[in-house]
Amino acid sequence: MKLQLLITLAVILALIFINRGLKPLRALRASAELAVRQGHLQQVEEARGHPEILSAIRSFNHMVRVIKKEIRESEMARTALAAAKLQAEEHAQQMFREKEFSHITLECIADGVITTNEHGLLNYMNPLEGK
Repeated sequence: MKLQLLITLAVILALIFINRGLKPLRALRASAELAVRQGHLQQVEEARGHPEILSAIRSFNHMVRVIKKEIRESEMARTALAAAKLQAEEHAQQMFREKEFSHITLECIADGVITTNEHGLLNYMNPLEGK
């Protein structure tokens, strides 16, 4: 009878010890599942435990930090790209307006106007020059 009681007590203590030992792994698993399912990256709190378990948790936490840093840098690059695109579009619109203004101005000049490229070939000739 005493032996059965000691065995039962030993099994209960072993289960309690195993349950406490697995707690950090459960937290790691829950955090990993959350990251996979919802994209929510959360570090796992390091607790006391077996060095191999702590090593896995530290590796996971390092991975989370690296991924968060990459996400921040990607968002900054995306913002900079959007700003550069907007600025390029504004410059293109301004260049178009200036080209149109120059073209209209050249069309209205009473004297003949001819422009050539670097090889001496005709680029532009206003209507009066052709008359």
